[in-house]
Amino acid sequence: MDFLKFSLALPLSLGACGILGDEVTLEQKLESDTYITTANSRNHAADTELRISKSATLEERALLRLPTSDENGSTEIDLEDAFDDNFDFFFLGTAIQSTLYGCPKETLITPENLMSSVLEIDVTANAAGSLTGQLEAVVVAKPWWQNVSWKTAHAFSEKGNWETAGGDVDADYTPIVPTVSGTTLTIDLTAYLKVLMVKEKPRHYGFMLRASNDTLGAVKIAAVQNAAYILTPRLVSTYDATGCRADYESDSARTFTQYLGR
Repeated sequence: MDFLKFSLALPLSLGACGILGDEVTLEQKLESDTYITTANSRNHAADTELRISKSATLEERALLRLPTSDENGSTEIDLEDAFDDNFDFFFLGTAIQSTLYGCPKETLITPENLMSSVLEIDVTANAAGSLTGQLEAVVVAKPWWQNVSWKTAHAFSEKGNWETAGGDVDADYTPIVPTVSGTTLTIDLTAYLKVLMVKEKPRHYGFMLRASNDTLGAVKIAAVQNAAYILTPRLVSTYDATGCRADYESDSARTFTQYLGR
């Protein structure tokens, strides 16, 4: 069988790094996003905008996933095995989380230290009017690949079809209603990430952003491939960094905020 090597790369944008008071900011890239639609089964992973809408004849939903990998950040995998439930490729382990929160000491990656974590997404076009209460973010229950479609999560094994067309939702998590400020959607992932922190094998298959009502006019959001870097999706996490870094150990508690976008 063919094997592919997946290496998780989380390049820091040093030009965007700065210190302001007790807060440190860095930028990193989101791993993957796309959208699925009842209109076709094309691969939309390279699109610069993601679509969300709902009507009697058409529905579109966005999919987004944070970086995941095994603890070493790199592994050789059989593509079919990679999408079985027992594979480490979709684990959001402490090595990855320590990068997300800016704390290289993995022993300090605890729910108590995570102060907040939100996913910020920019709306680039909106035919739906006010988006308050019109969208919801749900946790995806099945691994998916970039060529995901309305009926299929991936094509690497017989388990690749969604059990429910339009994507399988993890019922253990309550849908999150984004807050709206201007053209920015903010999805609070703090509770979700705190739950993952205490799991022995925290799997992360991403989030689906969809209409929460029967109808929704066409909405477009900036994708990770958007040319306007400042608009790309980002995870903003504030973390109690006391003891995380050598230069902090003698200081009072500080927070570390990290932006993700691609």
